[in-house]
Amino acid sequence: MNFETQENLDKILINLDVISEVKEGQKLHLLKSGFFEIQDPGFLVSGIRFFYNLNRQQTIEQIKMIIQISEIFFEKQKEKRELISLHFEKSLIGLKNLKLTYKTDVLFVANINLIIKKIKIKFLQNKIENLKKIKN
Repeated sequence: MNFETQENLDKILINLDVISEVKEGQKLHLLKSGFFEIQDPGFLVSGIRFFYNLNRQQTIEQIKMIIQISEIFFEKQKEKRELISLHFEKSLIGLKNLKLTYKTDVLFVANINLIIKKIKIKFLQNKIENLKKIKN
């Protein structure tokens, strides 16, 4: 079964866009539909997250999964690299804001830093390939 469909790519790009919109203090939650939603801080959200056992470890695993799938698309669908790179770059804003939200959680911040580094490597890889195309 080929999961590299346009529908799955669209889902990944939408999730990267949602990540890019996260502001400091906000949290992410992956819905059953496979899309992230942004949760504003507050007692109600905290209570819901506690009741449903939604925690930052799950959030980081879900972000990693989205990035890993994005990387697969990036590697296998070269014609989509520019589009994926654009969404990668935008997502860095939200990832940095998540770092601020969880700044006291060293493990969470370390995981976000690793994700950011991976994204920057892919972004640079795409830039280098574009420069090689221009030279040739």
